[in-house]
Parts: sequence; C-alpha cells; structure tokens
Amino acid sequence: MMNLKSKTVLIADDDPAFLRLVSFSVAQLGVCVFTATDGLAALDTFSVLDPDLVILDIMMPGLGGWEVCRLIRERSSTPVLMISARQEPADLAQSLDVGATAHLSKPLPIGELVQQVQGLLGVVDPGL
Repeated sequence: MMNLKSKTVLIADDDPAFLRLVSFSVAQLGVCVFTATDGLAALDTFSVLDPDLVILDIMMPGLGGWEVCRLIRERSSTPVLMISARQEPADLAQSLDVGATAHLSKPLPIGELVQQVQGLLGVVDPGL
C-alpha cells in the first residue's frame, strides 16, 4: 500500500459536526487533513496547500462548492469529491459539469467515503 503520510486532503463543509466526522475518518488513513468552513476559505487554503484531494460540500456560505470546484479546475487537475445533502440527479450532473471527479450524497456511509478517498488518492487496499 502506498504511503499516505505525504498526502494532503482539504475538506470544506459548513456543518461543524459533519466536518469533524469526515476529517476524523479521512485522517485515519494517515493523510494530513486541512479544513475550511466556507467556499472562500477553501479556495484560499487550496491556493496555499495545493492538496492531493479536495472534498467539497455543495451548499456553503459565500462561494458554494460548485463554484469553488470550477475555480479549482481552472488551475489544477486535483481530484475533487463533491458532497451534497440533496439526492437530486441534477446535482450529480452539475458536479460533473463543473469538473468534479466524483460525487457522494449525504448521509454518507463512512466506509464508502473512505473507499472513494483511497481511490482518488490512488491507493488500493488489498483487504478489499
């Protein structure tokens, strides 16, 4: 398995409890996790960090996740995983339209989130 200690993941969500849960779950993989609670902070952090993966909530104050993804895509091919509380098929289509690599709906099964993160970071768990 690839060493994840050198990998960085930026997670942006305006729900503090959800942000803590996702951050904790992703950190268990051994990656370095950074968080933001709104779209502008996510974009600023992205510019400084140049992370290996970005996880964005679609609905955040200020810049929404789709706009942040579009702006990231203008300058980088970093994988972006969009997360939405809505279950609308149009949300998946919009995520892909703005350049997201993947899309998951809340409530998230944490195991599915971890598998997505591993896949987007290029890690294959031999236990799967």
